[in-house]
Amino acid sequence: MVELDAGSETENHGDLHFRRTDNGNGMFNPFVGNTILDPFTTEIGAEVYVRADGMLAMLAATSGEVKGQVTAPQINAEVINPFVKIGGLELFGSFETATGGAFAEPKLRTLHQNVYEGLFRFANDQL
Repeated sequence: MVELDAGSETENHGDLHFRRTDNGNGMFNPFVGNTILDPFTTEIGAEVYVRADGMLAMLAATSGEVKGQVTAPQINAEVINPFVKIGGLELFGSFETATGGAFAEPKLRTLHQNVYEGLFRFANDQL
């Protein structure tokens, strides 16, 4: 099954997007530990979901602008969020690269962020 979601909305950055902690509710998240690059913004874009044989893949793209600007910074970012579940073992990662800079900067900067997470669920009900 293929599903398309397009419009002006909060982008879905995969599992990392849903694992982030809203600071007002930090005490309710047992895995608190937000990343330096926080994937939370509202932009115009599209997401394509493909579901087949218990697998899910999602690809998204945005305009990169929250509002139109003539002298906007030039930024390009890529994110991959793999998630694997085998029995009670869950492995999650986030690999992000962002390259860009302000309009007046002569040289672009590149930032890499890698997140690794592993946990084992002991409860029968998979809490």
